[in-house]
Amino acid sequence: YLPDAEKKVKATFIMGEIAKREHIEVDDNTVMQRVYLNALYSGQNPEEYLERYKKANMLPGIKMMMIEEEVVNALFTKKLKEKE
Repeated sequence: YLPDAEKKVKATFIMGEIAKREHIEVDDNTVMQRVYLNALYSGQNPEEYLERYKKANMLPGIKMMMIEEEVVNALFTKKLKEKE
């Protein structure tokens, strides 16, 4: 599992650096909205769902995932505009 873990960590650092250079940020309110929506979609109580995520220290990971999504979207959008 070590090689896969190393690749994932490197990818996370690369995405983080691209996010900094492209001024891509995700604020805490947006993360909370995502968690609440996930709770609603799964038919769970949003308050309890959020509390479980907080206790498991999962919010930073969710935030990084959302930043990575924004980075990928920005890169694709930039590439599409270059082709026009």
